[in-house]
Amino acid sequence: MPHSILNTEFTLRVILSQIEKQLKIAENDITNDTIVQLLDDKKFNWTKPADILGIQKRSLKRWITETYQRQINKKVSKEDQQLLTGLITEAMKLGLNVCNKDLQLQMKSKLSDDYHWQSFYSAFSYSKRTATRVLEQSKPKTEDIDQRDLYHTLAQLLEVNTI
Repeated sequence: MPHSILNTEFTLRVILSQIEKQLKIAENDITNDTIVQLLDDKKFNWTKPADILGIQKRSLKRWITETYQRQINKKVSKEDQQLLTGLITEAMKLGLNVCNKDLQLQMKSKLSDDYHWQSFYSAFSYSKRTATRVLEQSKPKTEDIDQRDLYHTLAQLLEVNTI
């Protein structure tokens, strides 16, 4: 079992480093403060701006937990489960950062009154495609079953609709 856990951790860390590299390349002048300003802007007609990203994060966390319990081998020890859960959650947090950047850009370019859930949903879909591309580049080259299983688990996490 320790061998498979090491493979799993290595696979997810490779994916994390790829996503981190992409985020650094994509970095621009838009900060978290800018997100707050844009969300609070009355032109966008949000009802409770702060809740929108919160809903996404809560849904994502719940989905990760449920999927993890269904798909990860029940024989894995509690310590290893915590390690894997932490790594997957870390990867998804990076995915949320991508979403935030895309969301900001869409909010800057669309000022219509009906700009609400549809545009937010589009921004999240775009971030999933970006994360999936990074994941594809990090696809395991070996036939290790545990490594492939975790790859597919993370791939499914990236594809889920959280709203």
